[in-house]
Amino acid sequence: MKNIVKLLLIVLTIAILIITIVAIININLSKEEIDNNLKNELFNNGNQSNNSEFTEVEYMKKIEDLPKDYTTEQAVIDNCIVSANGNKIYNKDELDRFLENVNNNVPDFARFINYTVEGDMIITDVNFEGSNNFRVCIDSTRDKWSAESDRTYKNYIFTKLTTEDKEDSISIYLQSPVNGEQIEIKLISYMKDAQVINDYTNSAAISHVGVTTALSLDDEIQDDTIWCGTFQLIWNDLKNDFVKQDIVFNPQLKVAENLNKETFKASDVSDKYYYKKAGVPSIALKQEIEKAIKEKFNETSDILDNFNWNVKGDSLFLYAMLKKEFKFEKVFDELDSGKFGNYENTKYFGIKENADDFKKQIEVLYYNSKDDFAIKLTTEKEDEIILCKNPVGKNFNEIYKNISNKQKNYNGNKNIKKSERLKIPYLKVKEKNEFTEIENKVFPFSSGENYQITKAIQTIEFELDKTGGKIKSEAGMSVEKSEILENEIREFFIDNTFAIFLKEENKDTPYFAGKINDITKFQ
Repeated sequence: MKNIVKLLLIVLTIAILIITIVAIININLSKEEIDNNLKNELFNNGNQSNNSEFTEVEYMKKIEDLPKDYTTEQAVIDNCIVSANGNKIYNKDELDRFLENVNNNVPDFARFINYTVEGDMIITDVNFEGSNNFRVCIDSTRDKWSAESDRTYKNYIFTKLTTEDKEDSISIYLQSPVNGEQIEIKLISYMKDAQVINDYTNSAAISHVGVTTALSLDDEIQDDTIWCGTFQLIWNDLKNDFVKQDIVFNPQLKVAENLNKETFKASDVSDKYYYKKAGVPSIALKQEIEKAIKEKFNETSDILDNFNWNVKGDSLFLYAMLKKEFKFEKVFDELDSGKFGNYENTKYFGIKENADDFKKQIEVLYYNSKDDFAIKLTTEKEDEIILCKNPVGKNFNEIYKNISNKQKNYNGNKNIKKSERLKIPYLKVKEKNEFTEIENKVFPFSSGENYQITKAIQTIEFELDKTGGKIKSEAGMSVEKSEILENEIREFFIDNTFAIFLKEENKDTPYFAGKINDITKFQ
């Protein structure tokens, strides 16, 4: 009997060992194998969501279940493929995997995040079912500038994926539609020198999702947005010298309506600080522009090589560059690094001890509290820097007008007192954007002929430090025929969300504007 019990114990032990080994083998299946098994099961199970017509991989929410305030940061964490103005691409490893699987006819799923000119998120889900079959759902419900009827989910089927490899950029398209009115869909576009960020578990990397560029002073803005007048200048020239009427797309875009208002004109900045040119695109025109900006600003262009200079047929090219450098009469003090909102280690300059030394270059526009004030810094020449903490307004025009109104109603001390302090963050930003939202959309000239903008690019470089600052901006566009209390010791610390404007003395309209919330994007 004892021998039987021993034998049973041995058999039971061996069985437990076998079960344990099998469990360990299953647990050690790679994430990639699990993902592929999940995806293959999902692609073949026939389950479909009401709006997207296919089921996303298990670790992604269905497109219609995403919150309306879905953030770029969350999209990056969720493995979405995100292009930030073409200058940064997040989760490129996901894009590479998807393209490789398409090439090898392996079913796969990818979610792409793009943005309108106004900064609204467009989400595109692509379900590759194999055999050149791509089911697509586009979520435009967050595009508040589109017609209400267009803020919906649209489904398509395409049979071809292509990669457009240009000298400076890469674009991925879906083409050859089976259904729907779309001839093709651009899934993503990014510059070849774009910063690639795959470490989406790094919160610091995610926080640098990008700075948005507004096209006009009337465009609705979000935090971390900048604007410069160069694109408005070439739009004005296109509208007035060539189209000879408002530029109207069908359907019309809000951004085009805003640009047509011409809220910034060449008269708002001295002509010695800008250069503009328009003509028929050719190598000779390109060389003329390069020579002109070299002679006037000692600069080279960062955008001219992005355009096609051998265009056949009726076409135009419009260009503008603005460059300014300014110095404070007295260099401000270097201050210790500190917090900006929730951000640590922000570099600051300002006034350490005696404010009397800086009285000539600081004017208090208004002061209601340490969180509601605006000041103006003057420079050696005509440039003025206006800084407003916690700005109010949905666009730069509204913010600027609100500053002016508060200034008119302020009866307090407009001079900074000896014991008062000033703290301003160092700023440095360099952005290059292609405005695809206004590209390849037909609009009529007054003559009745139809044209379209084939490429629209703008760069903005801006720096501000204790000595002064500088700004350089380019814009180019190719167009082709188409078929507070007196006794209070006030704090002037720019250490949270603020707006900044640059204007010339005795001019009413600024030539640069920014709204800054995430200081890490500017240092």
